[in-house]
Amino acid sequence: MDSAAAEPPGLGFTFDCADAGAQANFWARALGYEPAPPPTGWDSWEAWLTEHEVPREEWNELAAIQDPAGRGRRAPS
Repeated sequence: MDSAAAEPPGLGFTFDCADAGAQANFWARALGYEPAPPPTGWDSWEAWLTEHEVPREEWNELAAIQDPAGRGRRAPS
């Protein structure tokens, strides 16, 4: 394997917090990221969560942001 062509290892991280949405918004602003879009086939995260029967009180337990330019990694919180 040509080491010059190898991709550098990525860095992943997860934050434990009481308000995942607020945490994701903070890091999105700090990093110049944006909220991650809902999965393909759904118009919103709410529609995806409803269809997958996630209880409403758990909707803010996870959030994800992504680099709008596609260079950085997606970041869950």
